[in-house]
This record gives sequence, C-alpha cells and structure tokens, in this order.
Amino acid sequence: MHSASRLRSLVILTLVMVPVLTGCGLSPSPLSEAAKDRLKVFDDYSEALQENYPYFHLKGIDWESLAASYRPAVVSVESSSQFHHLLAALLAELDDPHVSLKIPNANWDAGDIKSTSLLDLEGFQIALLDRRCFVTQWPEGMAPLAPEHLPEELQRFPELIRVQGARLTLPLFRVLARGDAESLVELQLCWADGTKTRHTLRRPRPKPLLQDDIDLADERITKVRFDGDKSKSRLHRLASLERTGTHAILRWKTMSLKSTGSDRSQLSNHVIRLLEGVAPTDGLIIDLRVNHGGQLHVALDVLAHFLTSEIKIVGPHEKLDYLGGLISLSLFGTWPVKPREPRFTFPVVVLTSWQTGSAAELFARLMQKEQGATLVGERTIGAEAGLSSVEGADGSSLSFGKTRFIEKIGIGHQEVGIIPDVSVRLRVEDLRRFGSYQTAYSDWDKRIHEAAIRTLEQKLETVNP
Repeated sequence: MHSASRLRSLVILTLVMVPVLTGCGLSPSPLSEAAKDRLKVFDDYSEALQENYPYFHLKGIDWESLAASYRPAVVSVESSSQFHHLLAALLAELDDPHVSLKIPNANWDAGDIKSTSLLDLEGFQIALLDRRCFVTQWPEGMAPLAPEHLPEELQRFPELIRVQGARLTLPLFRVLARGDAESLVELQLCWADGTKTRHTLRRPRPKPLLQDDIDLADERITKVRFDGDKSKSRLHRLASLERTGTHAILRWKTMSLKSTGSDRSQLSNHVIRLLEGVAPTDGLIIDLRVNHGGQLHVALDVLAHFLTSEIKIVGPHEKLDYLGGLISLSLFGTWPVKPREPRFTFPVVVLTSWQTGSAAELFARLMQKEQGATLVGERTIGAEAGLSSVEGADGSSLSFGKTRFIEKIGIGHQEVGIIPDVSVRLRVEDLRRFGSYQTAYSDWDKRIHEAAIRTLEQKLETVNP
C-alpha cells in the first residue's frame, strides 16, 4: 500500500516538474552520442582515480565532490578541444607531476578545423624553473603591459599560473596549450610582487606540410628502420661516463625501459659496466638533473652495488580487484635490496634538480641515506609513486601514481621532494640578472659543478689523506 502511494507521488511530481522545468528553459533533451562518449571517458577516469589514487588525504581533496562539480559541463562542451581542456583542468586540481593525459592527434581535429599549440606560436618562449613556468619572450606586438608600479628590472619574465582558467601543472600544460587553430588562449600571469593580470594570445595558424618535410620524414624513418642495431649508441645516450682528473661524471638521463625498448637488465647492466670504469681512488659525480625516473627495479639494481647491508623499500598498499570488483585485496609488500658485487666504495656526489623525479628521486635519497652520498643542487620534484595508466574509450590515456614506495620507517617524498645537502638553485632572479634562460642556465651549470667538485675533493681528502 505504502509502495503504491510512493509510486503515485513520484509520478505526480514528475508530471508537475517537467512543465515547470520546460517553462524555465531547462527542458530535458536526449544526449548526443558525442556527449555520451565524453561522459564515459570522464567517468572512467574519475572512477579510476577515486579507487586507486593514494594522495587525496594528503592533499585534502574530496575527489568525488570535485569530479561531480566538473561533470555537468561535459555534456555542454562544443568541441573535442574544450573537452580535453575540461579533463586537464580537473586533473590539474591534483597538482601532481605524475598525473598526465595523452590525447591522440586524431582526437584534436574536427573536420576542417585543425588544432595548433600555443607553444608553436612564433616568438612565444617559456622557461621552467622549480615546477614553475615563466614567459621569457612574447610574439612581436603581443606582450602584456606590466603593472606600472613595478620597477623596470621586475617587469620581465612573469610567471604563467593559469591557462584557460585552469591551474598550470607542467604535465598537463601541453593539453591546455593545444586547441583550435587561431582560437584565443586566456593566460593568467603573476608578476614579481604577486600582482596578477590576465592576457590573451591566439594560437597560430596551421602550417602546411611541404613536400620537403614529407621527404625528410620518410628519410628519417628509413634510417631508423634499416641502419642496423643502434641499441649500444642508444644506451650511451641514456647514460654515459666522463673522466676528468681525479673524478668521473656519470650522466644518467633516465631509468625508463621505454627509452631502450629492452628489458630491465640491459639499462642497469649498462650503468654498472660504466661504473666499473671508475677507479677505487677516484670520486664519482652522478648527474640526475634531467632524470625523470622510470622503473624502480632499474634504480635498485644499480643501488645494490653501493650498499654495505640489506635495506627494504615498503609499498603501503595496492588495491587489486578481481571478478569485476567482487573480490578486493590490499597488499602490504616490501622489496629487499641486498648488496651485490662488484661493490663500489668511492665517494659519491649526486646532482639533483626540480626535474629529478620518481625512481631517480628514491635512488638519490637512498644513496644519500645508505651510502653517504652528498646531494648537490635543487630540491627534487616530489613524485613518489609507481605509475599506472588507464585507457579511455576515445583512445586517450591517463597516467597517475598508484603504488607508493616509502622508506621502512614510513617516510615518503610525495609533495616534499628530496632536499639536497648543498643547495645550488637556478632562480627567476638569475633570469633577470642575465637576461636570457640560456645564459642563466650556463651559469647555474657552472656553479653546480664547482660546488660538486669542492664537495668531492673534501670527501677524497677524508678517504685518501
């Protein structure tokens, strides 16, 4: 009886509300197929993060409410570009260097409308410093007016903090910068004294693909396919050793197997073979400044040759679902790392920057803590977890940190990064002093190497008095 009464009430409410909503201009209408497809991608990504992203508590984010606040706009966007910008804006709320979005080229263009990127606009240049983006050059005649109260020396190199209204995070910048050719891009700038201003630019026109470009592209493809095995030279581009006087420099650019197309051992064995060329009486500088990380196992394989005793890395939990979510498991695992031969006992200095990330950060921290290496340079980016990815129904993909890796006493480096023992930074003040990023970077490169050599000489005096 009560069920029938509730049903009648629901029917009456529906009959009453539909005319009311229609009169208010809110008449219900069926969703287009494009809107349904976009909702599926949006929901798949937001649910994957809700179930697997480990840092909502750390960041103080109510993800379910945040995603729900963006969701209604999915059905009202008018182009693929707007949908991609909406996704990027939502993901940017996490402000996580591990969260990125890959959009296939075909998804950007709609019919005769081609997409271009603000980053390809002639005369527009940026510099990335400490997870921040500064505009170092504007297209001719398109520079913003600096706040008139600022002294002249502070009227250059404003920080770019928002694009299309979304927080600027570096992994998502390329998505926000791309859009329909010649469309407006809204930028928000922050000046030296904290003043914020708004500025707009237009994305460039698409460039025609000339026959010379096609021939050149075909020539490059032919060389890659038929010039034989380039694995050795490729490995040397990823990690190389240079001897200078009483010390050696290992320039290690990645721990990612994607860059080698090989198994885990090929890259780590290459690095170990290089280290075997360092004399026991020499000092070693390991340059990780552009190493964004990669596979944790690669880092630990090399680390093992510097250890004197076993250490453990802890993975707090990883949620695993089976049978469509009917069974869920939370695993608490540890990864023991045992010393291996040959053992490297020479003094070590590790160079870091804000670009040093993920597995490279953990390697730097464990070398600092377990081997006694001295870290010189900048605080690392603070991206702790192992990566996971989700494929969207439209061919796009979302990557994010899923499995945490922390020290055995519970200390992680998400958000915080690894703090160097000797700080040598590249700052926006250096840009203003030298007038260009290239000159400022060269000065920083010189300063950081001088600091590393001084530190290494002190270590060598202790070891070889």
